[in-house]
Amino acid sequence: MKQTLLYTIAALALGTAAQGTTIETFGTASIYGTGFYGSTAAQTFALGSYSAGSAVVLSDVFGSVDCCRFDSYFVGADGGDFDLMTAPLASWGGNTDVNGANGLSGISVETSQLFLAGAFIDSATYSATGIPAPDSMYGAGDLGLASYAPLLNQVFFLGDGLTGTGTGAQQLFYIPEWADTLLIGFVDAPEFEGDPYYYADNSGSITATFDVIAPAVPLPAGLPLMLSAFGLAGFVARRRKS
Repeated sequence: MKQTLLYTIAALALGTAAQGTTIETFGTASIYGTGFYGSTAAQTFALGSYSAGSAVVLSDVFGSVDCCRFDSYFVGADGGDFDLMTAPLASWGGNTDVNGANGLSGISVETSQLFLAGAFIDSATYSATGIPAPDSMYGAGDLGLASYAPLLNQVFFLGDGLTGTGTGAQQLFYIPEWADTLLIGFVDAPEFEGDPYYYADNSGSITATFDVIAPAVPLPAGLPLMLSAFGLAGFVARRRKS
């Protein structure tokens, strides 16, 4: 039932796309901004004017990034498992579990590290000292859904914007009310756990074209709430680290 409803919503939402904006995001760009051991500012995509129910989509995604310059183990926009590095490093488990910072939520992803991430903000009200949205959490099967409805100031998995890695349907990232900017960057930390950090040795970049898709059919007024209620957004509040 949930999956059927999700794909129905996605079909309703496919409408006219604005002209795309191509953005290159370097591996040092932190979704949380500067100040995290060599991190540079997140890239920004201005959403412009859009109607309720609009979504961001990605296309023409290419490039690769590496978290450890000496190892040369590069991954694409969907990230990867840095346990596969040839260097004799401790096991990192292939997962990401990073705390929030600078007014943005944390994020936990069971099956990927150093993926392209996003966060919708309202630039007029966003504050690095503000209260972030609940942390987002993805299980092993949560990265291939057709659409997501992240909250304002909530870090979420962008990847390559497809339901599969390099294949599948284009995913929809619904724009929350009041958002005017999409932040784009990477989530990094020592062994991909704890507070954001350790961007200085990242290398490479990911390039993607970002568009805003207007809904072809006006969406029901209660849809954003319904998405959250049924769990179709792919986000749930996770237990904060003690």
